[in-house]
Amino acid sequence: MKHLLTISILFILSTAYYSQNLISFQSKKYNYSFKYPDNFVLKASKDARTEFNAVKDGNFASINMNTIPFEFSSYSFDQVTKKTIEDAIKPQVTCFSISKFTKIKISGHNAIVINCDVTSQGKAFSQTIAFIYWPKTSLTFSFCSYKKDFNVYSNMFQTILNSLTLK
Repeated sequence: MKHLLTISILFILSTAYYSQNLISFQSKKYNYSFKYPDNFVLKASKDARTEFNAVKDGNFASINMNTIPFEFSSYSFDQVTKKTIEDAIKPQVTCFSISKFTKIKISGHNAIVINCDVTSQGKAFSQTIAFIYWPKTSLTFSFCSYKKDFNVYSNMFQTILNSLTLK
C-alpha cells in the first residue's frame, strides 16, 4: 500500500511538473524553431557560437543551440561513430563518457544524439547532445543538468527536442 501511495504521489507531481505551458521560439538568425516550458528563461548567450541559452534553476538545466561548423565535417553522416565523437571530444574534456549513441531524423534531417556524462571541477553533469546535419552548416542542440537531476529533466528535454523544426 505504501508503494502504491508513493507511486501515485510521484505520478501526480511529475504530471504537474511536465504540464507546463510551452512557449514557441523562432530563431531570427537561422530558420529553426522549437517549444520550451514557460518556467525556463531564454537568455542571450555571451558565447558567439551559441545563439541563446534557456535556463532553469540557476543554469543547471540549460538548452544551447550552437551554430558552429560540424566538428566532423570531413565525415559523412554514415561514417560518424561513437568512437569518432569520443576521439574528438576527449582531448577537450578529460572526464567524458558516452552512455548512449543513436542516429535519427530530426525535422527530416540526419542527426546523431548522444547521452554523456561529464565531470568538471569536481561536479558531475549529464548531457543530451543532438548533432544535426543541416545544409551548409550544422546545429548542436544540447541539454545539460547536474547528473543527480538529469532524470527530472530528461523527459522535458525530449519534448523540446521533438518540437524542433528546421526549415
